[in-house]
Amino acid sequence: MTRNKFTQLFGALSLSAFGILAANAGEVANAAEMANAGELAIAGELQASSDYHVKNGVLLAPNGEEVALFGVNYSLPFAFGYRSVAELGLDHREAIAMDVAHLARLGVTAYRVHLWDKLLTDRDGNLLNNEHLALFDFLLQQLRQHHIKVIITPIAWWGSGYPAPDPAEPGFAVPYSKNQMNEQPKAIAAQHRYLQQLMAHKNLDGVSYAKDPNIVAFELFNEPKHAKAEPVTDYVNQLIATMRAAGVTKPLFYNISEQGNWPEFADALCASNIDGIAYQWYPTGLLKNSSIHGNVLGSVASYHNPFADIAKCQTKAKMIYEFDAADVAQTVMYPAMARSFRSAGFQWATQFAYDPAALAASNAEYNTHYLNLLYTPGKAISLLIAGEVFRQTPRQAKLPAYPASNQFAHGSLQVLLNQAEDLALLDSGDKFYHSNSTTTAPKQPKRVAHIAGVGSSSLVQYQGSGAYFLDQISPDLWQLEVYPDVLTLQDPFQNSSLKRQVATLYAPSRTMTIDLASLGQQFYWRKVADGKNAAESSAQQQKPAQAQQGQIQLTPGRYLLAKTAQLLDSQQLLQSQQGKQLAANFQLPALKPTPMQLQHQPLRQWTLAEPLPVCAQLGSNNNAEVTLYWRMLGEKNFQSKPM
Repeated sequence: MTRNKFTQLFGALSLSAFGILAANAGEVANAAEMANAGELAIAGELQASSDYHVKNGVLLAPNGEEVALFGVNYSLPFAFGYRSVAELGLDHREAIAMDVAHLARLGVTAYRVHLWDKLLTDRDGNLLNNEHLALFDFLLQQLRQHHIKVIITPIAWWGSGYPAPDPAEPGFAVPYSKNQMNEQPKAIAAQHRYLQQLMAHKNLDGVSYAKDPNIVAFELFNEPKHAKAEPVTDYVNQLIATMRAAGVTKPLFYNISEQGNWPEFADALCASNIDGIAYQWYPTGLLKNSSIHGNVLGSVASYHNPFADIAKCQTKAKMIYEFDAADVAQTVMYPAMARSFRSAGFQWATQFAYDPAALAASNAEYNTHYLNLLYTPGKAISLLIAGEVFRQTPRQAKLPAYPASNQFAHGSLQVLLNQAEDLALLDSGDKFYHSNSTTTAPKQPKRVAHIAGVGSSSLVQYQGSGAYFLDQISPDLWQLEVYPDVLTLQDPFQNSSLKRQVATLYAPSRTMTIDLASLGQQFYWRKVADGKNAAESSAQQQKPAQAQQGQIQLTPGRYLLAKTAQLLDSQQLLQSQQGKQLAANFQLPALKPTPMQLQHQPLRQWTLAEPLPVCAQLGSNNNAEVTLYWRMLGEKNFQSKPM
């Protein structure tokens, strides 16, 4: 988590250095009981034949294939997110279910979070079975159901207040500075006790964390702080021994980048028995409290690993536990970062942090970051593109130098990053994704089977501001998902406040024109249930209608499009596993009535010799008339023109 960087920026924390003392050897010897063998005797996909593992510095799946997993951090079960959802009177589980469904829609395959141990333990390190842990178990279940793999960082040390002051907390880390966490024997003993009990804790499927096959690995400590390099090896080995005694056979990672460019620390860490090392990347800094404008693609053209030449570290797998282009609203950054990660040899990368939809209207949780499918649709599509880049770009691929690196290809994957047009575009034959309107057409339009976008392209013309997805189900049948319009009201990166409204959603009726060879210009279409409540199905079924020259009129929702009306008899599809998954992934919040709003920054003056540019954003659930007013210098009366 990045809150330590927030605190450092404000100068609010002073960390002291003490001599490191070895933990009582008995604490390691008396580590957790081995997990019961019976835990693996469960049906279906929870049966794990083997774990993920590291070989020659490469993270491998149980079947021996190389791992390339890309996704997000997300923290609603804890801290500010938990308190805020409660304050708004919303249901935590419903909020989590919607967010995980949206992450699945965005192609996310990886989830990472550090746990707030100060909320989950008592002063001795005993695990508390409280609502935070219950919600995290629910989140883990939702992630597994959507095939999103997990890395957990058990120890954080950070308090749960940010951006508010820390509340009273019961945890073992409360009395200690972060340096003391790896120095004081009582703190170390409490960590071991906590790790033992957390690994033995069973998820909602009755499987211990130690044996959960959906958990890829554990990263032991979130952004630790060490005063001296020499004791690091023993401290980390003690943590590893505790985890192994608790029945963990999965790979274990430890943070290497938080200490800065400290080769002696890196050498001591990599001399331990750790399987992998964890890095972060915040190339635009943090907490500017306003948007960064201009072209910053050069800052993410390549990832520099200061420890790449340390021999002991070359046998360790590498993960990016957190990354973001903080305070940047542009949609071009994530694919560029994913490309650079793969070139540097990383196999896991998780953005920090995905905003819960329940809180994203204010961007109050982590105001220097802003990512949500509903409220930042262009950045969300950019994340979808970045995931494809991460999975399809070979590890350690060679990249051209910037700015040539803004257009790159690997196999069928072709990516274009255009900062001037705020456009990230992916064309991989069957996939065509764009984060903004584009005039670039797919190279093989008849092959395209998956479309995701904001704005218009040669395949879809749409003036709405929300994201949409088109997926081919069979040769003559497509599914269309349309998300609400979003109107940005103010700079999203200002100070945090739940009372501040950064953006609002609208659900107007919009025209969409679709040009797909398999559908033709006179295809049939109708709305289907949103998947939240099966009882709503019959009420939401729309009678089939026919497109005119590829044009249809629609509101946010889920639709079926077919070449013939008979194909729209979709009961068989809706009852199939594919249909149920499509329905489950499409979830929308209840939209409150929102008044019409117009966002426009008028120019104070302009020369008559140049065309007058006028740019405004209108949010409305109904049709609206907009009129432009202006007057000439020295004149009293305004002139007007309908827009």
